[in-house]
Amino acid sequence: MFVVLHVCVLVAVCSLSVSTSQSSSYGERGSDLGLQVFLRVVQDKPQENVVMSPHGVASILGMLLPGAHGDTRRQLLTGLKYKKTGPYKMLRKLHKALTTKSNADIVTIANALFPNEGFIMKEDFLTASRENFMCKSQTIDYSDPEKAAEIINEWVKNSTKGQIPSLVKADMFDPAMTRLVAVNSIYFKGLWKSRFQAQNTKPRSFTAGDGKTYKVPMMSQLSVFNMGQASTPEGLKYTVIELPYRGSSMSMFIALPSEEATPLSAVLPHVSTATVQSWTKLLVQKRMRLLMPKFTAEEEVDLEGPLTAMGIKDIFSQTKADFSHLSSESVYVSKALQKAKIEVNEDGTKASAATTAILHARSSPPWVTVDRPFLFLIRHNPTGTILDQRRFDQWSTHTHTHTHTHRQTDRHTDTHTHTHTHTHTHTHRDTQTHTHTHRDRQTHTHTHTHTERDRQTHTHTHTQRETDRHTHTHTHRERQTDTHTHTHTERDRQTHTHTHTQTDRQTDRRIY
Repeated sequence: MFVVLHVCVLVAVCSLSVSTSQSSSYGERGSDLGLQVFLRVVQDKPQENVVMSPHGVASILGMLLPGAHGDTRRQLLTGLKYKKTGPYKMLRKLHKALTTKSNADIVTIANALFPNEGFIMKEDFLTASRENFMCKSQTIDYSDPEKAAEIINEWVKNSTKGQIPSLVKADMFDPAMTRLVAVNSIYFKGLWKSRFQAQNTKPRSFTAGDGKTYKVPMMSQLSVFNMGQASTPEGLKYTVIELPYRGSSMSMFIALPSEEATPLSAVLPHVSTATVQSWTKLLVQKRMRLLMPKFTAEEEVDLEGPLTAMGIKDIFSQTKADFSHLSSESVYVSKALQKAKIEVNEDGTKASAATTAILHARSSPPWVTVDRPFLFLIRHNPTGTILDQRRFDQWSTHTHTHTHTHRQTDRHTDTHTHTHTHTHTHTHRDTQTHTHTHRDRQTHTHTHTHTERDRQTHTHTHTQRETDRHTHTHTHRERQTDTHTHTHTERDRQTHTHTHTQTDRQTDRRIY
């Protein structure tokens, strides 16, 4: 499963104290602006992971376009690479293509305007917002910044299925000056066409951009993928792999330098929507063993600096911004922000029989291991729209803390700090087997409550910070053998082994 969540916000358009034939699709044109913003952010953060939505950047600026006039409008049109007349019809088609219910992959785009009480927007602007961006409007009282932030964040939380619970902060609003907040959100959930099996995910080495090596969860599968070799104008080669999602209209593209000595930064400046389109012509089907990291990432990006550097600057100027088609009151953009969250894991549909059976390798299939900095992006193939893009450069490490509580009828409680190997094996009548193994140093308090006739209650609480978090809840009535083996190194060098067999109804909840 691949989940992309991003929210763009223009916070806020504030009151001023002074007055004053297509070679590429519209999806590609708008995404190209976002890609250029992405590259500028990457330059400012050379050793950091960067995640952004190019389409989200284009969307939030497109929402302002109907209200812009003069040089402000010209700068937006130039940045978006749209013609001076007629962009809205294509924007409507693009929105429809991305969100059509016929797509097997889930794409939800939501836009909203939050005007201040008493702020009057022109009817033509409101009509254009509703018809072209399906934009909803809700009046807010910004004299209460805390309440205003709560209302906007609740909308963001709902539109991203709860994945981004907070976007704006109360201190972003000026109670006397804030007039309008425009928000765009995208939620994308794509299921792999060829699923990674969870049992194949194992710790493997990943070398970060700074040269440090980390053990990370690597997903693995043997399947048929589209793969090709591309090169920069300087002749630096890099490998491109396409991973399609279930609906086939969406794909993830991974770009990995072919030589380990080639830094990803040498490839990134040459990536554009035209480059991505050229990749599709280089790809050929190939059976391979693909290994790639499983991860979750979240980031917030201030868009003012990159947009200003690209020539979209008047919207941020108190003296030059011209939104006279939006309102008779002079306004400008005080904050442009995007927050994105990405989760990549094994989930997806099962591969169809034809996918792996129609091609037969004459020799052992090659291994492609994504174990160093790489670029990936999510593309809507029919329109060329780039929904999301990320440079993966670093890996963060986490400590793990486990707490166990164990009570016995002899009212004996032992608390100790030790290094141990802890293995849980549960066998159920539904033939499922779950095995969890943890090796770490931890403070361990273990409590069992024993009653007669071997009836017992086990409560296990694990609290840990990991790269990902899973919750499993099993409720069953069955005979179950529950074996816990603990080896403790204590001052008296004791070894404790507990084995229990039970027949009763039991609810076993573990949080990992």
